[in-house]
Amino acid sequence: MANHHHPAFTARNLWCDPMELLLQQALQSRRFRSETTNPFFLKECAEVDLSSGAKVLDHQLDLCLPDPMPLTISRSYSSQHSVDDDQIGNPKKSDAASKPRPPVGLLGPGWWLPHEASLSLHDEGLTLHNGPARHVPLPVLAPGEMTYSAEHGLWVVRGGSEQLETGSRHPAAALRMLWRSLHAGDRRRDNFFFIAHHALGPWWIFGPHRELPLAPGQRLPLRMIRDRFGRMLRFGHDPHTGLATVAEDSSGRQFRLELKYFPQLVRKTNSDGWGTDLGWRLLGVHIISDAHVQEPHPTKPHQPAVVRYEYTMRGELAGVYSRSETLEHRFVYDDLQPGRIAVHARADRADVAFDYDNEGRVVEQRTAGGLKLRFQYDDQHTTSITDSLGRQQTIQFAKIGDTHQAVRIKRADSSSVSRKFDLNGHLIASTDALGRTVQYERDEVSGLLLSVHEHGGKERRMVYNAQGQLVRITLADGEEFRYQYDLIGRLVAATGTATRTTRLRYAHDETHLPSLIEDARGDKLHLQWTAEGLLASFTDIHGQTTRFEHDRWGGLTHQHVEGQPATQATRIIRDNHGRRVDRRIGTQQPTTWQYNLAGDLINQRDTASENNLLIERDAQGRVLLQQLSGHRIEYRYDAAGRLIAITGKKGGTLRFAYDTMDRIVEQTNADGSVKTFRYNTAGELFDPTKIGPLKAPQRHTEDMKEKRLPKHEESLQP
Repeated sequence: MANHHHPAFTARNLWCDPMELLLQQALQSRRFRSETTNPFFLKECAEVDLSSGAKVLDHQLDLCLPDPMPLTISRSYSSQHSVDDDQIGNPKKSDAASKPRPPVGLLGPGWWLPHEASLSLHDEGLTLHNGPARHVPLPVLAPGEMTYSAEHGLWVVRGGSEQLETGSRHPAAALRMLWRSLHAGDRRRDNFFFIAHHALGPWWIFGPHRELPLAPGQRLPLRMIRDRFGRMLRFGHDPHTGLATVAEDSSGRQFRLELKYFPQLVRKTNSDGWGTDLGWRLLGVHIISDAHVQEPHPTKPHQPAVVRYEYTMRGELAGVYSRSETLEHRFVYDDLQPGRIAVHARADRADVAFDYDNEGRVVEQRTAGGLKLRFQYDDQHTTSITDSLGRQQTIQFAKIGDTHQAVRIKRADSSSVSRKFDLNGHLIASTDALGRTVQYERDEVSGLLLSVHEHGGKERRMVYNAQGQLVRITLADGEEFRYQYDLIGRLVAATGTATRTTRLRYAHDETHLPSLIEDARGDKLHLQWTAEGLLASFTDIHGQTTRFEHDRWGGLTHQHVEGQPATQATRIIRDNHGRRVDRRIGTQQPTTWQYNLAGDLINQRDTASENNLLIERDAQGRVLLQQLSGHRIEYRYDAAGRLIAITGKKGGTLRFAYDTMDRIVEQTNADGSVKTFRYNTAGELFDPTKIGPLKAPQRHTEDMKEKRLPKHEESLQP
């Protein structure tokens, strides 16, 4: 393991994810793929769907306590009314009135919560509802039958059979292990449908909230989410409304989903463009039982919610409050179009306003003190974005399956980048501004990446097992990395250069977290975990054990090394947001931290050394001033938010100039000397005195040949 991380967080970060973050780190390393920025992702436009023009918000996390199968309360939003988006680029060519309209969810029009997912039954097939305007059509399934959607990457199985009858090369063959992990009784239930996005799970299980036979027109709620280790997130539903009112995670925490009925909001069809509104709204989420805390928390009217929501008179989500009762998000809606966000305000941040055209597409985005963006849409599936500095980018989209993919972008410097997709929406080729093309070979069924053919002939190849787990990577220079898994898909060995192998062992079959990690030299690291998946103890290669304690939210509060006096333990105090505000190591004087409403650090005080760092920020959270021990450092930005000057403690100023692509082209030092930078069309830095691009700094993840476990003295204090 890398020795620059604290062991509590190193082990947790590497091994907490069932998809083995170690492999993800390897795949994300520069040795396996380019680290260049995705030119199709425009950060400043992240809240606008550039293909449809809808105002969007994705996975705004409000609640997620530590647990292998946590209850996740995250909001997604789309201002788009129609379920089908074929009208992109030319909405007048489609009959929008005939298209199905997304129903109004528990957070009001346009909003969506993950546990609102459901499965509808029809004579002609099934429909998976998994987003505010996303409905996935699926075929009719007989009891015990399964289907695989390559376009959506979904396995769908109807209960009714203990075994899946498939050939070895059938896509369902990858599901055998995951299917066997279910209880036999659940597998035999023909009124249950099991959906998985990956052969390793978890299962999303849909079924009637009461024992009723299936019938066309029925809508099955999400009953539970279950992983291959038998751990479950379960929902309890009201027998009359069918809405989820309670939830229990895999470590036994119980939650109450506080719902309220507003009869004035009930609509079967809305003239404002939204679908059915049942009149129910989620007011908050309460913890009613938690084994982490000594006493259960009974359901009482005065019990504070860990997340709370407020609504307008029209039933629109108006405010989101955290467990500290802080207003984290505020929304203002269009006066004439219910559910259409006009202003989005975040705690201690500048408001962002949105204007729409008659078709409901965002045409302008304004941020107080920031850039103004204008959007134009044409009949050729093309969207143009122009900022207040006059810079324009144009993105062209193509219909692939049921989505629109960005296939070409013309940037502000007139350079262009393009890419191609297969029929299932998988990237198969990308061409940069110099015309250099990278080809991606994929498995026809699963879409897994099999090889990468770079411009110039370099090639990387990947091999997977039946469950889609990476088992071998071969680099262009012939170097190989191999990975082995046990029968339930857990990583047990990783082999790199010179056959150096790191091995993992697990305490039992119901966990994905290793209890022992042995490096290539034979050094061993022992780990113990809590039921919530938090690191409880860490024994290093010298046999010295460090124990950790956490609060109910997962924050580290206490650290103690066995064999050392208790007075040398580290104690951490956190605020109601979970942020560290006080740390004391033994009898030393504390270090304290203060934050603004947005959560940005504004003061750090080390009492022992009497160092006091003060930070001033603007409405975007950017640092304007730092003061430490009487010394000041000032920062200035231009209208595009780019850093243009740093004035140091001695009064000298460092200045920067940029090109239209926000790349530094000139640096003026405090002594007046100037350094210039040149780039080719692809954005690669050129040395003015040499022909050819400079090599960018390599950022490798841990190589297996250098992989070793940290000694105790190498770990950092929390």
